[in-house]
Amino acid sequence: MAVSFHVLGAVGVSVGEDFRPLRSAMARGLLACLALRANQFVSGPQLRAALWRTPPASASSNLRTYVASLRRCLEAADHRLTARLSHVRGRGYRLSGDPCEFDHLVFRDLARTGRQQLDAGDAQAAIESLTRALAMWRGPAGEDVPPDSHVREQLQALNESRITAEEDLAEARLVRGVDCHLVADLRMHITQHPLRERPYALLIRALYLSGNPASALEVYGRVREVLAVRLGTDPGPELQRVHRAVLQHDEAALRAPRAR
Repeated sequence: MAVSFHVLGAVGVSVGEDFRPLRSAMARGLLACLALRANQFVSGPQLRAALWRTPPASASSNLRTYVASLRRCLEAADHRLTARLSHVRGRGYRLSGDPCEFDHLVFRDLARTGRQQLDAGDAQAAIESLTRALAMWRGPAGEDVPPDSHVREQLQALNESRITAEEDLAEARLVRGVDCHLVADLRMHITQHPLRERPYALLIRALYLSGNPASALEVYGRVREVLAVRLGTDPGPELQRVHRAVLQHDEAALRAPRAR
């Protein structure tokens, strides 16, 4: 029985290729909260704090309703899954499973492996690991949980990890050798995250290494203006280092992975 608990996109559970979403948004929030702390007991007060910014007077009874809804979803997917959701008085609720059954844990493991491979100088292996990690995503983490719940804030950390993994993948591609799509992919990434300095540094390096130093310098001028106008700051050390390398035509420095 191939089981997966999903939070990297719509929240739900799948058995094989059969994805089962939960109809109740609050039950989806509950599943996300338990999945984020897989194989750990989460107390009733912790769950209520995660699901409501200001818990209603009926929060305890509502929580039991959402637990029942989650149990029904698990049973509908496969009756054996109901044993995965356990409750111990005084300790709380626990969602159990192998780490490989939780998509966010698989993603984190692959992303961490990819970073280690990149640091070790194995760009091709890093590309393979990071590509597999990013393939786990089907949308923003917990995109269908209640927007005003604290669990949404916890899921935001996963979204940040996804952005970092995308940038790690771009760096691995650059270290291996600039491919024909890298510059366009980095420009799109910057459009989505215009205040992150690392993708600008990667774009400058990619442009220079693909034989376009004038465009590389133009990008540096643009990011310096963006940071000054929107944040009132100057480019950070990494951008300044890349800028110096372009001016000095230091191709080795521009090709090497950034120091961590």
